[in-house]
Amino acid sequence: MRKVAFWMMAVLGFGFLPGCPKHKIHPEALKMQRLCIAHLVANRLELAENAASVALRYNPKYVEAINCRALVEIRRGHLRIAERMLKEALSYESNFAQARSNLGHIYFKQK
Repeated sequence: MRKVAFWMMAVLGFGFLPGCPKHKIHPEALKMQRLCIAHLVANRLELAENAASVALRYNPKYVEAINCRALVEIRRGHLRIAERMLKEALSYESNFAQARSNLGHIYFKQK
């Protein structure tokens, strides 16, 4: 159990803290992204996916929500889908460390 908790924190990083977005984030998008993380930590993947999708409806380029959605796919074992999502997030914000870290995690798992 501790190992899972450690892995989740390593992958999530500071997922509860929004980064420094280049554009204004809608308050509901922020709320949904935080809810996505909470559902992800509780292993409620469908609810996490839904929350991230709602956040992305408010802000389609919200990299933290894209990252959260990618984490859902990583947990499901859909690494190629997650890789595509993380690359999309990086196309919007190339210095987004969480996406880079999670992409590295995917590449490591694919070895």
